[in-house]
Amino acid sequence: MTNNKSHFFTLIWRHIFAFCVFCFVLMPHAVLAHDTTEPKILLFKLLPTIIKGEVWHQYYWEVVDADRVRLYKNGEEMLSRESHRTGTNVGWSNSMSRLRTKLKNSATYRLYAENLLGESTFKEFTIDIKKSAAKVSKAPQNKKLPPKILSFRITPTMSNPGDWIQFHWDVEHADTVRLYDDLGEIDLRSEHQRDRVSNSWFSTTIDKTTTFRLEADNAASEKITKTFTVQVNNDIEPINTCTISGQLKGKWRQEIRERTSGPLSTWTVPVYIYTENSSQAFAEAEVNDNGIYHFPNLKAGQTYKIKPIWTSTPRQANVQCSATSSEGIVFNITGKPRLD
Repeated sequence: MTNNKSHFFTLIWRHIFAFCVFCFVLMPHAVLAHDTTEPKILLFKLLPTIIKGEVWHQYYWEVVDADRVRLYKNGEEMLSRESHRTGTNVGWSNSMSRLRTKLKNSATYRLYAENLLGESTFKEFTIDIKKSAAKVSKAPQNKKLPPKILSFRITPTMSNPGDWIQFHWDVEHADTVRLYDDLGEIDLRSEHQRDRVSNSWFSTTIDKTTTFRLEADNAASEKITKTFTVQVNNDIEPINTCTISGQLKGKWRQEIRERTSGPLSTWTVPVYIYTENSSQAFAEAEVNDNGIYHFPNLKAGQTYKIKPIWTSTPRQANVQCSATSSEGIVFNITGKPRLD
């Protein structure tokens, strides 16, 4: 009887030991083997500028392969606007060029980029407030600075025929930005972009290996360009595609002021599309003067989630894209635009 009990407890301890080995040794290695892409900070700096006679600093950063971005000033974390709005620390976006701050004293900023595996990297930028003020005061007041392309990238860098690709760029001191492919200029005017000249998010499909060229110039005809090539695997046949079209009604286009004393601008509600189980949109629709939105070149045989983004955001809708063309949802837009 004693030997049976001893054998029973030995088996239990062996199972416990095997479970611990799996949890603390094998499983972490399996996770690391699945995805070892480390986050990278391509750009991080703050540039001085004059606004109504006062020295401000504008943030610029560009991060890739990160699941969370955190910003610190003199060792104290700065929460994003989304964090304040939701009451959670969700971090910052991976790309920034619109955030400004007014400083009275010198400061050191540190930007962290992290992924889900706990891998992280950081960059620091120190501002000497006296040097910044002197730099701005010495800048030519009647002459525009030459345009600069701070970053230009396309994701993913390798695709299959018919896949969607996303363009991201960050430009300063430019009056006009143009994008070209092998066939000529790509029309960006129909894209809903708050500030197409300085920063952008734009999507399209690709069928063959293409080199894209971004061109930025100013009123003095000073010009700068950057290129980016996306590789396409042509060994794979193009996928069957379909199109989803729908309509916006109500207050889908309004004249608004982003600031109390700012100029009027026309805002059109953005309409985004997601794969059924994703929270990250992969494309934004074109919306014509009749409120018709349009998503072309979608992979057929899938269900997609359509969602307009507005202050009083209507319900989202799932649409099965199974034929050449599928009818989308009519959304009634009410309320005011969402100003991020």
